[in-house]
Amino acid sequence: MITLGQLHNYIDRAYLHGGRDVGCCKKIAANLLASDREFYTYGDLLQSANIDSVGYYKIEDVQYAINVLKDDHVGLLHETYRYIDDDVVYDLSLEELQVAMEDGCLELELRGYPDRDFKSKVYVIFSADRAAVSL
Repeated sequence: MITLGQLHNYIDRAYLHGGRDVGCCKKIAANLLASDREFYTYGDLLQSANIDSVGYYKIEDVQYAINVLKDDHVGLLHETYRYIDDDVVYDLSLEELQVAMEDGCLELELRGYPDRDFKSKVYVIFSADRAAVSL
């Protein structure tokens, strides 16, 4: 766990080089900490960065912010994978997804048969761990 001050210092250090706008990351972090939601899509995070903005942040800035907030030293965001088939949601590990990519099909024990069209049914979801930052 880190304090809010440590989070801001870490973000500032992460943005020392590279010419990116530190405001994007701090804005996403503030919105995550102020919300009671647990799960976010990439679009949610993109929107979070650009709420009430005069200008919009570039996707590259949002992606960099996501990577900073996912870093082990911060732990505010975690990336998870979901497979949705016939309105049934299955959690996927990164390892299961990597095996599926290599094999060309996804085989889940709970599902019972392989799916060759799995790529169109896999979603990246971000979960916020507000307990990682003490306010």
